Amino acid sequence: MTAYTENMNQAATYWAPGANDGFGGVMFGAAVAVMCRWQEKAELFRSPDGQELTSSAVVYVDRLLAVRGKLALGTFVGTPDASAREIRQVGQSPSLGADETLHKVFL
Repeated sequence: MTAYTENMNQAATYWAPGANDGFGGVMFGAAVAVMCRWQEKAELFRSPDGQELTSSAVVYVDRLLAVRGKLALGTFVGTPDASAREIRQVGQSPSLGADETLHKVFL
């Protein structure tokens, strides 16, 4: 287990964003289990289009996730429900040796 992921002991479910659903929304891919460290935390960040926003949660995950995808704490199957939150920004930070990457998402 790597240093960045050894304390990610919570399970979450991720749905990747897909094509436009034809009604102004987005279709989502299949549910994927990810390991994470979920923090209900208000943190200031900039959206991909430059707006200054405040998160409702910051989640450290074991892989790169996409903006506009959905993430829910816990294990789910099927399509995202009301507990799934939109990923509004992602961040990455390499380790000093550049052999690991910490992935962070803002909800």
